[in-house]
Amino acid sequence: MVFTIMIPAAYLHFVLALTETLEKRKKLLISVYLLFYFFLLVDATPFFIRDVEPVMNFNYWPMATPIMSAWLFFFVVCVSYSAFLLFKKYKTSSGVTKLQLKYVSIGTIIAFICGSLNFVPWYKIPLPPIANAFVPIYVILMGYAITRYRLMDIKALTRNITFYFIISVFAYVFFYLLIYIYKIVFGDPLAKGGYVLGLFIAPIFAVIIYNSSKSLSDFLNKHIFYSLYIYEQAIKKAQVELSHYAGFNHIADIIIDTIKATLQADDIAVLLYNRVDFEVIKKIGFDKSLSSLDYNLFSEYFRKEQGIITREELEQNIEDTKNTDYKKLLHSIENQIYKNNISLCISIKNNGNLLGIIVLGAKIYEGSYSKEDFELLETLSGYAKTSVNNALIYKKLEEKMANKKFSAA
Repeated sequence: MVFTIMIPAAYLHFVLALTETLEKRKKLLISVYLLFYFFLLVDATPFFIRDVEPVMNFNYWPMATPIMSAWLFFFVVCVSYSAFLLFKKYKTSSGVTKLQLKYVSIGTIIAFICGSLNFVPWYKIPLPPIANAFVPIYVILMGYAITRYRLMDIKALTRNITFYFIISVFAYVFFYLLIYIYKIVFGDPLAKGGYVLGLFIAPIFAVIIYNSSKSLSDFLNKHIFYSLYIYEQAIKKAQVELSHYAGFNHIADIIIDTIKATLQADDIAVLLYNRVDFEVIKKIGFDKSLSSLDYNLFSEYFRKEQGIITREELEQNIEDTKNTDYKKLLHSIENQIYKNNISLCISIKNNGNLLGIIVLGAKIYEGSYSKEDFELLETLSGYAKTSVNNALIYKKLEEKMANKKFSAA
C-alpha cells in the first residue's frame, strides 16, 4: 500500500497544475498531503492492515480496518474533487486545452474506477479484480495527449529528471565516501575533528556541484538530448541575425533556415502583409501558391485567439463555439488551411496588428508538432515581429523620400 496511499494527493497536485489553480489552492494541497502522509505513517503499523484472509482464489487478501476505511473515504473525496475541477476547467476551455483535458479525464476515470475495484474484496465481497486489465488505457491516453496535443514538454522534463538524478547520485556517493574517510582518519564519523574539517569540505563541495552542474547540463544537451540543444542554438542564432536590420527576403530566409534546422518540415512559407493582402515572400515545398490565403480572415482570427493555428485546435474551436459569425469565420479559415495542405500557422503580430504569418506543412519524421516545437516557433515569431516591423518602417521612409524627390522634380 505504500505506493498507493499517496495517489490521491499526487493526483490532486497534478490536476491543480493542469487546471492552473495551484497557487489559488496551495493551502488545500498542503493539507491533503499532510493527511495522506499521516495514513502513510500508519501503514507501518497494524492499525492500517491488521490481517490477511483467503478471498476467492487469493490466499492472502488484506482485510479492511477502520483506519483503512477512513483512507478509502478520503481517497474517494479527493479523487472526486479532482474530477470536478477537471470537468469545470473542461467546460470553460477551448482549443488544444480542451482536447488535453478530454483525454486526461477519460483516462483517469477508467483508471480510478477499474483500479478501485481492488478494494472491494477488502470487505469480503467476492468480486475479482479483472478490471485491472483496463487500467493501461490511462497510460495510452496520457501518452496520446502528451505527443499529439502537447500536454507536457516531455523532452525537457526527462532532461531535468536525468540532470537532478545524476547530481543526487553524486551527492550520495560523496556523502558515504566522506563518512568512510572520517572513519579511517578519526575512527568515528561524528568525531569533533570531522566537524571542523567539514567547515572546509562543505564550501568545496558546493563549488564542485555549482561548476559541474553547468558542464553536466551541456553534456546532456549535446550528447543525450541533442534536439533540445539544436533548438537552443538555432534560436540564439536567429535572435542575433534578426536583431540587425534586414529586408523582407532576408527575414524570410532566417525564419525558413531556422525551421528547417530544427523542425524537419518540408513545406515552409513566410507571408507578409502588403497593405492589401498577403504576399508570399519565400516558400519551400507547398505545391500550391498560397495566394488564396485571406489576410482579413486571419487578422480577425488572431485578434481573438493565440498566435498559432493547428488543424486540431481549429476543429475543436468550431465544435465549441456557439457564435454563428465566428463559426463561419473558423470554417472559412479551415477551408483555406485544408485547401493548401497547411498543418499550422504562426502569426507575426505587433501590438495586435497582424504583420504576416509563417505556415508549415506536416513534419517529415516525428508526426505531430511537440510542445518544444511550439515554444521555438513562438520565440521565433517574437524575434521576427521586431525585424518585420522595422523593415516596414524603413520601407515607408524610403517611399516618403522617393515621393519628396518626385514632387521636387
